[in-house]
Amino acid sequence: MDAETVNTGKANKKQPNRQKNDAQSADGTQNQPDGTQNQSDATQNEEATLAGRDFFRTLQSFYECAMSTVSRISQRTDLTFTQLQIMNHINYRGLALQKEMRKQFHLTQGALSTALKDLEKRELIMRTQSPVDQREWVIALSPQGEKLLGEIGQPLYNQLQKLAEAHPQQVGQLIDSVEWFTETFSLEEV
Repeated sequence: MDAETVNTGKANKKQPNRQKNDAQSADGTQNQPDGTQNQSDATQNEEATLAGRDFFRTLQSFYECAMSTVSRISQRTDLTFTQLQIMNHINYRGLALQKEMRKQFHLTQGALSTALKDLEKRELIMRTQSPVDQREWVIALSPQGEKLLGEIGQPLYNQLQKLAEAHPQQVGQLIDSVEWFTETFSLEEV
């Protein structure tokens, strides 16, 4: 007897002592009289799981594309990848707190301090003590830092501009989608 015959035989046997009602299972899905889960519920659950995985894969692909781009840009300078990320973060925020950047980049206090001191020594950032908390530092880009980011980012800005001009509808949809996602998704829910 082969495996297919055994499996087919098991599937055709009637299960004794099964109640013939549409009781709900522990996970809230409907059971059929034969004890199987409602096919549409199972299909919906599977489709939702697959959609979630596809969504995550798309986000991962987008993230990897962005990080690869930042990495290529950092290779045009003598900045490290982390230093360039820090400068982009400060540029995006306008001002940044050292404590928040430690969390954002998952760096130790020592590693972040070293990166910031190097950027400050090159006069790419400015650090001042927070007027609210003397233990905290507020970091801003210096005019030289802003200029450097503009220069090394210009090829990327040009490429993105061409893409936006060639595909304005898709770029608009992407912007709307990313804005929606960042406004509605909360890391605490993960």
